[in-house]
Amino acid sequence: KNKISVTSDKTYNSGSPVGRAANILVTQKRASESGQDEQNKFVSGVQLTALVQRRLAQIMPKGPLKGPPLSPNVLTERTGRFRGSVTVFPNYRQNLIRFTYDPIYQSFVGTARNPDRFVGGAIRETVQTLFGRQFNIVRQ
Repeated sequence: KNKISVTSDKTYNSGSPVGRAANILVTQKRASESGQDEQNKFVSGVQLTALVQRRLAQIMPKGPLKGPPLSPNVLTERTGRFRGSVTVFPNYRQNLIRFTYDPIYQSFVGTARNPDRFVGGAIRETVQTLFGRQFNIVRQ
């Protein structure tokens, strides 16, 4: 648990409609200072979505901007629209991570250009490096 120290400084102001004002300074130690393991930190869904989108940018093959795909067998990033449409919804208590993306790309599910392969892999790699445990990953 994080250690919190509170310092209170009370100042009385007779001209104030309230009558007194109090300034409270709260300082919180970082997890590494208090001895907590860095693997057990909380990551919100928005932060996890941004990390997954960044990972997708690294692993997806790049094609010409608004040009033809590189291959009929591989989903190619050309404009970044697919990557930007990916959203991640973690449920840490149930070890479950749900994800969605633009429904237009669901036409590629079950083909060689399956977007679930890229998204599932990116989520798995990102979560493994953050938490060091496995999650069930499901398309919503």
